[in-house]
Amino acid sequence: MIYYNTIHKVLKQVHPDLNITVSAREYISIYIIERFYRTVSEIMKRKYEKGTIDLDVISSILKTVVDGELYKHAYDEIIKYQTKLEKGTDINDLCLDRNSNLHQIKKFFKDINIDINVFELLLPCAEYLLAEFLELSGNVCIDKKKTTVDSYHIFIATINDIELDRLMININSISNHKKNYETSEKMLKYLGEM
Repeated sequence: MIYYNTIHKVLKQVHPDLNITVSAREYISIYIIERFYRTVSEIMKRKYEKGTIDLDVISSILKTVVDGELYKHAYDEIIKYQTKLEKGTDINDLCLDRNSNLHQIKKFFKDINIDINVFELLLPCAEYLLAEFLELSGNVCIDKKKTTVDSYHIFIATINDIELDRLMININSISNHKKNYETSEKMLKYLGEM
């Protein structure tokens, strides 16, 4: 599972006293995989058209995958990361488990011929989005007086944030509407609102 260990580490950065369920980790991991798939498919299209991938191309691709304020902050993380890479300074504060995540991504996308440096630039962006999800989900968890973030907390946090909600809507296909409805119904029961 991509980012599986990183999810727990990022949660501990934003909410040190909380834990996270396995199902919540899987839910977030699926989100990250989907974002990488969309980004990689866009990169492949542009690479085919232009023959090269640079930061401007990554920026325009990122705008199609992540929009609004989330895009601005995610792109800022990429710029910080690239600047630190170029200067040769420590990048570990911007990217947890860098080598492990790069290895997992490289393995996951093994059939795609893309320079690993392109994937590396996407790591801080993915971690920023991960931190956003976990911070808001943790807030919901705390509001509900719980100590472990679960999928319900992620769902509630997502629907309460316009940009995260838009991202999640893009992920869910029409075939998942019934499953989403059943999940929503369970969540409302869980929260005592049904």
